[in-house]
Amino acid sequence: MSAWDRLDAWLNPGAAPSADERRQRRLLFSMSVSLLAGASLVLALHLSLGNTALAGAFGLLVILGAASVVGLRRSTSRLVAHLVPLQVFLAATLINYANDGLGYPSFFALVLAPQVAFLLDGARSGVIFAVLSGLEMVYLAAVHPDPAAVSQRPGWATMTLVGGTAVLVMVSGLTWAYEALKTSTVRELEQERERARQANAAKGEFLANISHEIRTPMNGVLGMLELMQQDLQGEHRDMASTAVRSARSLLALLGDVLDMSKLEAGALELEARRVDLVDLVTGAAALFEEAARKRGLRMQVEAPAPSAVPHVLGDPVRLRQVLHNLLGNAVKFTEAGEVTARLVAERVQDDLQVSVIIEDTGCGIPPDRLELVFERFRQGDGSTTRRFGGTGLGLAISRDLAVRMGGTLEVKSTVGEGSRFTLRLRLPVAGPGAPPSSGMTMDVPIRVVPRPDGGQALPVLVVEDDAVNRLVCTKMLERLGVRYRAVENGAEAVDAVAAEPFSLVLMDCHMPVMDGFEATRRIRGTAGDSGQTPIVALTALAVVGDRERCIEAGMDDFLSKPISQRALAQMLEQFSVLSTDSAPA
Repeated sequence: MSAWDRLDAWLNPGAAPSADERRQRRLLFSMSVSLLAGASLVLALHLSLGNTALAGAFGLLVILGAASVVGLRRSTSRLVAHLVPLQVFLAATLINYANDGLGYPSFFALVLAPQVAFLLDGARSGVIFAVLSGLEMVYLAAVHPDPAAVSQRPGWATMTLVGGTAVLVMVSGLTWAYEALKTSTVRELEQERERARQANAAKGEFLANISHEIRTPMNGVLGMLELMQQDLQGEHRDMASTAVRSARSLLALLGDVLDMSKLEAGALELEARRVDLVDLVTGAAALFEEAARKRGLRMQVEAPAPSAVPHVLGDPVRLRQVLHNLLGNAVKFTEAGEVTARLVAERVQDDLQVSVIIEDTGCGIPPDRLELVFERFRQGDGSTTRRFGGTGLGLAISRDLAVRMGGTLEVKSTVGEGSRFTLRLRLPVAGPGAPPSSGMTMDVPIRVVPRPDGGQALPVLVVEDDAVNRLVCTKMLERLGVRYRAVENGAEAVDAVAAEPFSLVLMDCHMPVMDGFEATRRIRGTAGDSGQTPIVALTALAVVGDRERCIEAGMDDFLSKPISQRALAQMLEQFSVLSTDSAPA
């Protein structure tokens, strides 16, 4: 047990105090002991000089100091917090009285009283003692204008030396007590910060795992609804479409909560990939054209020609996420008029200064609520959630993402006229390279067309431990006319790839017996063509580090859950398993 711990045990014989109470008691104890030591020194001096009156006065001060120490065990800290600065004031006053106010150490010691009062009991007590000390100093200066007049008094040198030593003892004790308190506080704050960091990490891991577990049944719900939707007509098809939209809204909410958790924990990582900004903005706006049309709105895009805007390096997923939040809000909160997405880009040396402006003619935001819309779980007013739904996380996440990307997200709005959100970024211009893919997934029908070579592709291996997800994936492959084989874990996948050739392996990452990472490493270590089989991760990618682990293990691409039939078809087309074409909507 440390000295502080033994002191805490002595000062608090009853219930354990809070951390703040413990620090307060330590400080009061240290100050009381230093005052007791200084007063005892001056008491011994006056006893040796035979000054009984002053010895009695300082004896009273010693008793007050001892009472402060004992009072910490028997009384409240607040009482002692008032008593300690009073002792400092009385000690300086008594020493001034002893030498007719002409002792410089005691004269200046008066300034300690307001400092101690402010430190222990706040500004009001500090002001009170500052006034008292100031009045005494003015009085002493007025009554004794010539300090040198008493320099010949008997014992003056001794009194000055002992008085100065006593003040030094008190000042040193008070300074040491404050520094000890500060060091202890900083140490405890660092420990609290580390505990908070660990709790944040645990929360992030918990949310990631919960996200992964929720996405598994959501994959079944969305996958089966999508397959059913293709076979239904009329009212039943509309009902299935409503269920799909509701499921996607739930999935979007889950993604928002997970993103917010990652941002809080500092675990959200940004990519630096080649981005076509014109394609990004026009593609994002295209996703909301149908929703805008149904509400009677015009969706407009104002952007330079693609050749006029160079490609940049950025995170297309997060950029698209911000645009989707802004465009989705603009459509949702606009009942008449139009929504405009405008791209402005200007070359600045090796960078591109980018402004993406989303304007609407909606209800607008009151001036006193403009900044509140960027707070978590806050919206324009109390009725927004009831009228339009939502959690109030979208704009908070969007601003955090903008800041993480080195930019800003600003808003201007007029009630009844509309709002304008401006995303400003400075992104490095990408060098020569292959054009980026838009990465957009459009909800339009797909049609499988014959392979250009007229041949029959090798089967696809589905590696998935969850029966529902396995059924969804295989049913989608059946609808696409793709032959397949399904296994339940990584060990079976390794054996299957070694036994026969496959055109593609759809590999779940988290499985019993052997996970997808280890299975991929073993397949890549296999000699011959089987070791080169393309492998695509089937995962929610919710746990921080999954993406990096997939790449390190040797996987070629990712297919995030819940899986849509269009995304699966596009992935199969990418690896030449089949060819697809979009049918008119």
